[in-house]
Amino acid sequence: IASRKQDPTKLKSLDSWYWQAKARSQQRKGLDHETLCKVMQWKLSRGTFRPGLLQKAESNKDTLIKTTYEEVLAVLQPVEGEEKSSSEWTESMQDASTKAIKVMDKNL
Repeated sequence: IASRKQDPTKLKSLDSWYWQAKARSQQRKGLDHETLCKVMQWKLSRGTFRPGLLQKAESNKDTLIKTTYEEVLAVLQPVEGEEKSSSEWTESMQDASTKAIKVMDKNL
């Protein structure tokens, strides 16, 4: 992707940050304002331009981001420990994902 950009240095820098942050996130739980904004920058630099999306992410308060992240984890975590067939697990994950999106829509 970087080779297709006029200035690939920003994308390369964000990619490096993203993969380092991803490794660090496995050691801690939570999401803060700074990390959310950086992930949005990374995502937008790799894909389709979405006007206003970064500004929307930046407009959220740190405490709201943290509590919403905790609520979403609470919705998704029960699915992770369930032992079900592949199709049952897929359906449970889809239901949990829908609930998680509703939490984010309500809060953010």
